[in-house]
Amino acid sequence: MNVILSRSAAAAALSAVLLYSGCKGADSVPPFSIPENTDASAAVGTPKESAATADVEADEPAEQLPCLLTSYDPRHFFRIEFGEGSLEVCGVYDGAVAQRVYLTDEVKYPAVPEYDGDTFCAVLDYGELSMADGLVELFIEGNELSESFWVAVKDGSVLPADTESFIEATEKAVSAPRELPAEGTQTYIDHKRDTERMKSVLEQVRSISDEVCAGLSDDYEKFHALSRWVSANIAYDYDARENVTDETLCLSHVLEKHRTVCGGYANLLAALCAAQNIPCTLVRGEASPGKCFADPLSKGAYHEWLFAEINGRRVWADAVWNSQNYYARGEYYMYESNCEKYFDITPEALSQDHIAHFSETRDYFSAVAASD
Repeated sequence: MNVILSRSAAAAALSAVLLYSGCKGADSVPPFSIPENTDASAAVGTPKESAATADVEADEPAEQLPCLLTSYDPRHFFRIEFGEGSLEVCGVYDGAVAQRVYLTDEVKYPAVPEYDGDTFCAVLDYGELSMADGLVELFIEGNELSESFWVAVKDGSVLPADTESFIEATEKAVSAPRELPAEGTQTYIDHKRDTERMKSVLEQVRSISDEVCAGLSDDYEKFHALSRWVSANIAYDYDARENVTDETLCLSHVLEKHRTVCGGYANLLAALCAAQNIPCTLVRGEASPGKCFADPLSKGAYHEWLFAEINGRRVWADAVWNSQNYYARGEYYMYESNCEKYFDITPEALSQDHIAHFSETRDYFSAVAASD
């Protein structure tokens, strides 16, 4: 059988990816499912247009405190304000309850969030900080919620991690994407570039995209729904990651086997968006799992993700890092829920562990038409 696990079991299961057993092999491909869509009444272009974010910002002092906003999506975001001797963490996380906020995995300066409607706030009073200078993680935990972001400790204070240079590097890489020629795009549809096969694959892409987006009229909501669908239905292929081929990444393989690596996640999400006329740019660069690029000892690994152009701005999404599904030793491990951290994540939060080096666009439907 395919193992279906809750998010609370995710960390332990993923850390034991090569030790866990009990699933049926590769012949048992998990069925596709559609996560229930959630409506964001202010799902829009900028954080100031979000009613939920505006509630958090309403009581800000006249002098702006240093802060980190983690997402522009009003359904799930955290706003971290860095005061003198304290941190205030406020936010909303759809479908989850924040129960504890603390610094480092040693649970330093824990605070219990208080709720006002859907919005919570927690104040970490650290006073005279008994921690060495460097980077530490700020954790937000609760039922169906476990996320962390990097902060800097300097001279007895907690400050935002300095990622400005990485934001600039990403901006430079994505400001002028190349358009992949039709032949290259065809390979991303079907690695053999068979015309009839490519047509069939894009028909399946359009059918899935239309079903997932049924009842949605706003491009932001469609992008959110499609990103959630990919995260929920595709498994990261640990068996293939050391020998990635064109077949591993192409749509025909991903839709048949329901597994791929990071580039396949981005490829599928971009194609699903193309079926809704939502323009996407695919990004290649480095990611630093479990580390922050502000740490000079941090090492990046090759990674792919994307952003959509919606309402005049970039909406970032990393569907594979939002997914907890994986495939290892011929077995699928599928989770009941996945996270939302890397949907519409802000450049400041994204740059902690993602740096772009190259970007491109792909016109899937025109590429197939060119093959006739």
